[in-house]
Amino acid sequence: MKIKRLQHEAFQTYKDNEFLGAWTVEEFLSNPDVMAHTVNIAEASQIMTEIAELIEDVRKNTVDHYGEECADIVIRVMNFCSRNGIDLEYELEEKIKANKLRAKRHGKEF
Repeated sequence: MKIKRLQHEAFQTYKDNEFLGAWTVEEFLSNPDVMAHTVNIAEASQIMTEIAELIEDVRKNTVDHYGEECADIVIRVMNFCSRNGIDLEYELEEKIKANKLRAKRHGKEF
């Protein structure tokens, strides 16, 4: 089977399953919940991009960049939290308390 035919079949299935209509500017603009969800996904992807940059620095052993990339990650997370009304300080305090109560190594053998 040729790639061109596979591409056509895959796209036809995409349309037949009504995904095409869900990915239009009009659909996003007419549905604020979908738009907000999409913005959250995009912003979370930016966090992942910063994490990927840190991983690349670790892979290359460019230790002098670790701090900058960690700062970028934290800034992206703080912005995500602010936009979504998340009290990051509270969440951090609660998570640290919960972690203190967890079993060593989360109860897993290594």
